[in-house]
Amino acid sequence: MKLFSKTLAFSIMVILVSSCLSRTTPPQTSYYDLNIEVPETKSELTIGKFTAESQYNLKMVFRTKDNKVDFSSFHRWANNPEELLKNYCKMAFKPSADKTLNLHIIRLELNEVTSNMVFIADFEINDKTSRFSKQIKVDNNTPEAFSKAFNSAANELIKTINLSLK
Repeated sequence: MKLFSKTLAFSIMVILVSSCLSRTTPPQTSYYDLNIEVPETKSELTIGKFTAESQYNLKMVFRTKDNKVDFSSFHRWANNPEELLKNYCKMAFKPSADKTLNLHIIRLELNEVTSNMVFIADFEINDKTSRFSKQIKVDNNTPEAFSKAFNSAANELIKTINLSLK
């Protein structure tokens, strides 16, 4: 009986120790931002209200099928995408007394089916609305590639806004 209880106690201890050792650590959350190098413009434009559809918040959005999107729990934007763009535009344009830019993000996602980053936004300057739409092919469907493509789209957006001011 003593041998059985010692064997049982040893078996329970082995199970407990092995379960403690086999626990996996959860993946670390990574945060992504726009590049701090902003295209230079000499244009003057006050930065107004920037908004986004409700699903575009801190979590990165990945389209995994034509009709299915996933929201990443471990890959996030450093701030809401509209705030990232707003700060980016504030660095690109000098304040103006007579021109105000408002922007609304309609879509911002990495389409894993087509390997394209898709960014669509409406911007308004003094009641004149324009649509900006950009798809950028990525080499791989990673958050890093998504962030770099979004940065490229933000640069193109700045250039488009700048051209619309002339």
